[in-house]
Amino acid sequence: MRDYIVENNMEQYITMYGRDNNPYKWMANASLFLFSSTSEGLGLVIIEALACGQIVVATDCPIGPREILALNVECGLLVPTGSVNSMRDAIIRVLDPSFPRDIYRENAIIRLKDFSHDIFKKNIEKLFNQYE
Repeated sequence: MRDYIVENNMEQYITMYGRDNNPYKWMANASLFLFSSTSEGLGLVIIEALACGQIVVATDCPIGPREILALNVECGLLVPTGSVNSMRDAIIRVLDPSFPRDIYRENAIIRLKDFSHDIFKKNIEKLFNQYE
């Protein structure tokens, strides 16, 4: 990655900080959170970014981002997987001062309730009760 940054003269735009045991301080202070997977499972990092108050821009890969960001309320932006132009446009949109960040953050708070301990526990109990 470092070689790519140097080869493309991007050193002034990108800083590599290395490993950190507390990624949440970085998430909380970022301008937005990008998720560019081509395939995924749950995508826990998206949930963590929302919990840190971030606006998430994610690729709409099979399973994961759509189920988190657009299930009940829109709390992030989805772009087609593999579309660099769509990702770029979404980043520009989110960084625009007129972007409704507060609405997305309020929606994220609503959506995060679905991942609370109590809801998780109820869903697991419901699942097990189906097989009694």
